[in-house]
Amino acid sequence: ATRTVFQGYKSKKYPEKIAYYRHYGFEPQFHWLDCAWYLEITPRYVFTVDGREPHPFREEYQSKIKTIEGGTAVRNIVLMFASLLQDQIGLFASNYPHLGFGELATADVEVGIDDELWARKDELQPSSQTELGEVDPGLFAQ
Repeated sequence: ATRTVFQGYKSKKYPEKIAYYRHYGFEPQFHWLDCAWYLEITPRYVFTVDGREPHPFREEYQSKIKTIEGGTAVRNIVLMFASLLQDQIGLFASNYPHLGFGELATADVEVGIDDELWARKDELQPSSQTELGEVDPGLFAQ
């Protein structure tokens, strides 16, 4: 499977300009549990003006994209980063010798949460909106 991790989105008002760039990323946090280190992967979307400079409306964009994409997208991003970080064994693989990652840790639980029951009825659903709002990209031109 393939996934685009960095992409520019054109302005609706000014199609020749980029309104914002969206990046996939994650906040790493190491935890010491049961005599072993674990890496917590918390997915994040990063919105920038030019690929580096944070977009002034990044918090609003992050909130909106999470509503649009939902929990399945977050799960898939975690799986993508876990796959990228996992040590590769094979003829063409060369792993970093001082730090390695195995498969994702799993746990069996007797109960679960039905996401549809928790979804607020007044939130946008993925099928009803596919793009984020935008501002005049000329405001951020260098």
